Amino acid sequence: MARQRGPVPFVGRIGDISFYEDKVHGYLSRQKGGPSKQQIKKRKSMAVVRQNNNEFGKASGYGRLLRNAFRPLILHCKEYSMSRRLQSLLTLIIKMDTSKEPGKRELVKAHLTELQDFELNDHLSYLKFFKKGVDIEVHKKGITTKGFCILSKVIAKKADHFKVISVAASVNFAEKKFLNDVQERTVLPLTTKTFVFEHEMPATEHLFYGLAVCFYKKNGKKFDLVLDEEMKAGFISFVE
Repeated sequence: MARQRGPVPFVGRIGDISFYEDKVHGYLSRQKGGPSKQQIKKRKSMAVVRQNNNEFGKASGYGRLLRNAFRPLILHCKEYSMSRRLQSLLTLIIKMDTSKEPGKRELVKAHLTELQDFELNDHLSYLKFFKKGVDIEVHKKGITTKGFCILSKVIAKKADHFKVISVAASVNFAEKKFLNDVQERTVLPLTTKTFVFEHEMPATEHLFYGLAVCFYKKNGKKFDLVLDEEMKAGFISFVE
């Protein structure tokens, strides 16, 4: 992988060299090469590659399932690296399974604690706004969450209202399905700092909880979302 330098970077292909844009690293180029799909599929020397590809594919599917379950949060807290970071973490969790051989390893419930306070925005921790964290209580009917927002003077210069979005999700990785309960508080003035959510979500499968906060500026009778990287944050956590 090489960086493009020059006044006119571009995307395309010349011969065996591909030119493309990466949202994190800018304009890059790389030369086509490496083993073919058939070689990876059949060669004995590629056994480890096949094992890694299989587990990478599982992590990709599980990450997509979680993203769909928590889509309401992600829509309010878009950040380019989130999908890649989540997949990398799920791949790591799969590799922690010692009960199966490489290539056949799976997500083990005991290891899902690694997915604790996973930040939706890699540039801003939700703890900037919830310094005491968020209290999550699991009971027979579902989840109760409580929180207290600490909003700085810097925020007050850019916004005058905020909203909290809360999601509880029961996820079945084996059957690739989920149930979720989404709740949103109405847009509130910054002077309102406490919130409580009651989610009815029986813990029949893997139980997750997530939350996002976003800020608004009142413009006449409507509220405009503040599109600032330092004004949107959230997390996803494995609960039980």
